[in-house]
Amino acid sequence: MATISIQDCNSFVKQQHIVSHDVSTLATGLWQYLNLSLLWNTLLILLIAINFKNFPFIYHLRILNAIRFVLKSQRSPHKLTPDHLFQPMITSSKAPITEIDVFGHKSNSTYFTDVDIARTHLITTMFSHSIEKFRGGTTMNGLSGQPRSQFTMPLGAVSCTFRKEFKPYEAYDMWTRILSWDEKWFYLVTHFVKQGDKIEPTEHSLYPQQNSNGKKSHRNFDKPMCSSVCATALSKVVFKNGRMTVAPEVMLELAGLLPAKEDIQTDAVHAQLKTNMAEGLTRREAVKLAMDDVEKIEGSDSESSYDESRRSSTDQVKIEWTRERIERERQRGLETVGVLAKQGVLEDEFSGSDGPALGRHYDGHGIEGVVTTLAQLGGLSNYQLL
Repeated sequence: MATISIQDCNSFVKQQHIVSHDVSTLATGLWQYLNLSLLWNTLLILLIAINFKNFPFIYHLRILNAIRFVLKSQRSPHKLTPDHLFQPMITSSKAPITEIDVFGHKSNSTYFTDVDIARTHLITTMFSHSIEKFRGGTTMNGLSGQPRSQFTMPLGAVSCTFRKEFKPYEAYDMWTRILSWDEKWFYLVTHFVKQGDKIEPTEHSLYPQQNSNGKKSHRNFDKPMCSSVCATALSKVVFKNGRMTVAPEVMLELAGLLPAKEDIQTDAVHAQLKTNMAEGLTRREAVKLAMDDVEKIEGSDSESSYDESRRSSTDQVKIEWTRERIERERQRGLETVGVLAKQGVLEDEFSGSDGPALGRHYDGHGIEGVVTTLAQLGGLSNYQLL
């Protein structure tokens, strides 16, 4: 019969103690790893959640969300009328930490992507019927079984002026509306307003169900309405069907945003327009002069038609948007957008190969850019390799 010595027992106990210690160490390490992994995953999810607006492809989803209003199922059940022509569409957003610059407020460059979204919401809402007629339906290209639609809405120019800052995660509204148009271009204006100012329209004319949301405007009547504007953007867009430019007036008529032409005063304007053009004036000069002549006959005042409409909304008085009233507002808007409309001449200021340049700097993005920048700061390189 085998005997177990005291030495063997001590050796066995020692081995068990080592195994137990190893298991305990492994469990502790695994628990610490899981805690650290959970912490990092939680922080990553939180980072994505609060900055979702600027992650890859989210911009495309935001555009798609705006384009959906072309679909019949997404349109307002209320028919568009000339009364809606100059009314703004309000789009809301926030300024996540990924949009904050070195000064601690929303970076100027990020306003333009927001304007893209706000502009698309307005266009697809106002011109859904027009777009449908030119595209031959609202089905996505490749799914309708018809030839691919070439109808597009290119952006010709955009400018933005900044007045007040937005702090991190501060909510704001973008009020976008049609300002004017000419023979080719639509001019749209977008006003950025802090939601904290609690500016609300007198009504939501296209979505009346939103009128009962309980929100009330807290406007300070001691200050002008423009004092609430933090930034203002002006966009110039054109409608294209293939290589053919679609005139703004055609888009407006198909959308039902222009009144019928059976109007005595409109006939008078057209008659005066023909007379002016026969005298050798350009069409724009002739239109302006014709409107001026008819207004003098009417004894009309100089108040903006849009201002009249806003005032009438407050006074509960209905202002009818006739063609001549719309034309007056269009001409007034053209005077406002004159600078942007003429910015094409800036292309002639490009010197290119006709003159010298100061040098070439690089953006410094990516790993290579960081290494190169550090090398230059450390005096290891005097030339930007990237």
